[in-house]
Amino acid sequence: MSRLRVGTRLVVCLGAVLVLFSIAALIGVAALRSQDRAVRHMQQMLVLTRDVQEIKYFNSDVSGWQVAYAWEAALGDPAAAVKPDAVSRAGYLEVVGRLRAHLASVNTTAMTAEEKRTFQALRADWDAFLAMDDKIAKMFAEGTPASVKRANDTIGGPSWDIYYRILGHTKKLVDSAKVRSAAAAAAAESASRSAQIQLGLASLAALLLAIPFIRAVRLSIVRPLAVSVTTLRALASRDLTRRVDTSRWGGELREMGIAVNEAVEVLRDAVAQIRSDANQLSGAAGLMGSSMTQIAVNSDDATTRVEGAAAAAAEVGDNAQKRRGGGRGDDRVDP
Repeated sequence: MSRLRVGTRLVVCLGAVLVLFSIAALIGVAALRSQDRAVRHMQQMLVLTRDVQEIKYFNSDVSGWQVAYAWEAALGDPAAAVKPDAVSRAGYLEVVGRLRAHLASVNTTAMTAEEKRTFQALRADWDAFLAMDDKIAKMFAEGTPASVKRANDTIGGPSWDIYYRILGHTKKLVDSAKVRSAAAAAAAESASRSAQIQLGLASLAALLLAIPFIRAVRLSIVRPLAVSVTTLRALASRDLTRRVDTSRWGGELREMGIAVNEAVEVLRDAVAQIRSDANQLSGAAGLMGSSMTQIAVNSDDATTRVEGAAAAAAEVGDNAQKRRGGGRGDDRVDP
């Protein structure tokens, strides 16, 4: 990693982080899908439980209206009691119409195989019960005591046997749906917790894996920069002994370290040259000083000699003048 170019390192780091968090996101999506399936199943079970519970209510309504119009037939005019517009018979027919529509609308997708068999048996019994009720109504419509007795016997006999089976099928479906609905609700809650845990753990794992990777990339960039800055600061403080070790670097950072080293070498050579030139100038200045001193000494000697020669010349002049003065005096005495 430390030998790659900076741009490549950043791309690799960003790509790795994206991959890690993409994996975490995929895990989270899978967990959420599992939760969604569990929730949908729970909703289906709630609908199924409501539907089979509704059948239970229809059982009571149909039986109640049948007993009502049978009582009217027994206590009044049997033929009038079973007419479609009679109060009790009309109530019975209205409930039966809604029952048929409800049985046709029940969605059996969420049912188990056993529940489907029970539901089919329930519908068959309802068909048999309603068909037998039509026969009972015809018996009441005849209006004779014998036909009324046959109708009542049928209600209390074969019709009741079918109705009893309907109650058994209904109870079986309701109990099964309730148990499975409770299990679906628990499964949905468990799936929700599991999704939260999986998403949290996946995100945490991605973060824990990404942090060391990001830190390694950061250090691979920051450390060379720090070393180069330290070397440049040492250079600013006139320390020309520092060098940047670029043996384990790569890319632009290696080029930067080499450039820093080259700058230090150039300055070191320049300083060395300046020192050499200064030493040479110092030596030349020393020689020049010695020459000037010698010239000054020689000048003093020459001055002394000139002064001595001048004094000698003056003395010679004085002596000559004295000699000339003495000769003139002798001439005056002995003319």
